[in-house]
Formats: sequence, C-alpha cells, structure tokens
Amino acid sequence: MPETDTVSQPASPAIKTVLVVGGSSSMSLTVAFALGDSGYRVVTAATAGNAFHELEARKIQVVITDSEMDETDGAEFILQIRSRQECRFIPVVMLASELHGTDAEKEMKTGMSGWVTKPFTPGQLIEVVRKFAR
Repeated sequence: MPETDTVSQPASPAIKTVLVVGGSSSMSLTVAFALGDSGYRVVTAATAGNAFHELEARKIQVVITDSEMDETDGAEFILQIRSRQECRFIPVVMLASELHGTDAEKEMKTGMSGWVTKPFTPGQLIEVVRKFAR
C-alpha cells in the first residue's frame, strides 16, 4: 500500500473525512472499507509523518490510529497531535488489542478521545466514529 492513499470517493461538504494512521496495511484497509461503505471519506497514512502532512492539507474530522505503529506508538503519536495548536481538538480514536494497567493509564493521559478494542466489528468502529465525527 502506498504511504498515503485515498481509499474512498472525493468529499462533498456533508461527508466527514477520517484519517487512518499506522498499523498493518490489512488493518488500515479493513478500517477504510468499513468507513467508506458507511459514507465517510477515508484517507490513510502509513506513518506519523504522512499523517501530519494530511492533517495540514485537509480538513479532518476524526483520526484513527493503531496503538502499534512502525516509527512510534499510538500514544506518542496522539501526544504529538495534541501538542499542535491546529490539531488539538480533532477527535483521536485508538485501535488497541487491550488497554489495561500502566498501558491504559499511559494511553488515557495522551488525550485520546476514545478507543476500539481489537478485534472489532465494522459496526463497533462505525458507532465510535459517528460519536466523534460532527
């Protein structure tokens, strides 16, 4: 998969844009297709650097990040998002295998808006994204 890839149709003003960052290419495609089939415009970024490029170039309503990324982890990526004035109020949802103990405390302190536990159904993901995509 290319480092940055638009998966679904061009946006109309009513369509919300979701940025999917990191994780495996199969996970990114699963998320992209589930959200695209539900009417969201989906942009994927393989790396945090590509994600920040997309955040600067587009109006993003929700960011979905995997807890497992190649160059950083999801918690650090969320902290980087929150440190940027122009991004600090964008909802960020983390995909995680489990959140418990000190990992959960670390993740919650990042300022993430919510999370979805893997494995998940498309319906569970869509429900969480709908909550934040306003």
